[in-house]
Amino acid sequence: MPGNVRGASVSVTSTLLGGIATYTCNLGYGYTGGDLTRTCQSSAQWSGTEPVCVYMNSCNSFPCKNGGTCTNKPESYMCSCPDIWKGTNCEQEANVCARNPCVNYVRCEDGGTIYTCVCKPGWSGQTCNTPIDCGDPGLIVNGIVTAPETTLGNVATYSCNDGYNATIGNKERICNTDGKWSGQPLVCKYASSCSSSPCMNKASCTNLIENFECTCVLGWAGKTCNEDKQPPIASNCSNNIRVNATERSQFVYWTEPTFFDPMGSELHLVSNYETPSHTFPWGDFTIHYSATKIKNALRTECAFNITVRPTPCDLLPVPKHGTILCNDWSSDYGQFCVLACQRTFAPSLPGRLGTWVICGDDGKWSSQPSDCSLHLTNETNMLLYHPNYAEFMYERINDYPRFRDIYLNHMMKHEDISQFCKIYPGCEGSSSVRVYSDS
Repeated sequence: MPGNVRGASVSVTSTLLGGIATYTCNLGYGYTGGDLTRTCQSSAQWSGTEPVCVYMNSCNSFPCKNGGTCTNKPESYMCSCPDIWKGTNCEQEANVCARNPCVNYVRCEDGGTIYTCVCKPGWSGQTCNTPIDCGDPGLIVNGIVTAPETTLGNVATYSCNDGYNATIGNKERICNTDGKWSGQPLVCKYASSCSSSPCMNKASCTNLIENFECTCVLGWAGKTCNEDKQPPIASNCSNNIRVNATERSQFVYWTEPTFFDPMGSELHLVSNYETPSHTFPWGDFTIHYSATKIKNALRTECAFNITVRPTPCDLLPVPKHGTILCNDWSSDYGQFCVLACQRTFAPSLPGRLGTWVICGDDGKWSSQPSDCSLHLTNETNMLLYHPNYAEFMYERINDYPRFRDIYLNHMMKHEDISQFCKIYPGCEGSSSVRVYSDS
């Protein structure tokens, strides 16, 4: 008989030559090698080799733990473990981080026997679930602090008491990751100074931090508007007055200004003229009035000028081929004019060169200037009519230096007329002579 085989049964048709032994692996065993059919040979030996049946049902005992998948192997088994388990039977933790044990973390690190959570700033603990605590934010002066929670991300709220205003600091502070409150504590300072009505004389009051500001009505000044800064008020202050006199003096009347003080203070009035009228000679005069508060010396002035001049004359007619030369300085005090003729021209007789035409204080000319209608090309003949022809002759109408010389040289020869140059300086100026021409 063929020998017994572990995990198998055998059936034999005959143990004589040609007999057949057939092997069958028992339930739970699997064929792995050898011959399942063997024949009795003439050598009295069974052909081939005994079959090998190995146990293939090790998974029936459910050896894989923690959700592992079991695969049968000859006389053994193999567990395929989920990611977070390892070991023959998936009984050992292999990748704890895959279970996401950490919260508020940067990363999870698996170790040989333990895992490590690397926490975000502001968090601590095995799984980073403990927030940092910033502690009590403390009290403030003249204000209230509300902080129900003091851990990471919570807010401390600040407010000032009635009558106080925030100056610096923050109304809200947040617990930061470094364990400190953000910003600075609120600083509350008194801001109700106007409640004591410090401003006087109908001034308006504006609260400032630990102070106040008064907006004074017109006429008052000072911290509390208690200083009278309103000068007297002048009305009817005359404008400058200009009069033309027909004589050497002129009587002038003006409106006298009035002064009053809205604050009711007593005033001291001063003027350089006792009455609002005076007889003035030619010239410029300043009329001055002032009113001064007796209690604080605030003063208001009224000043205006009175200008008295002789009455001006109308413009003189300009002769053809000639010019009228007049003084261009202080002409409002008097005008002295003389005729000059173009070369080869002179006044027709009885006209004469060198005759002064003077504007009187009555606004009328002393005479009318001669013309330059006499035309003689022979200057020798011209001198027969006008011996001083050369003194008043010019060639070019734009020769201003020549005109100036004609005028001033002639003026200096007349003692009375030259006095005007001495009384009213300006004749030596480069543009002291005005030229009137028909071109």
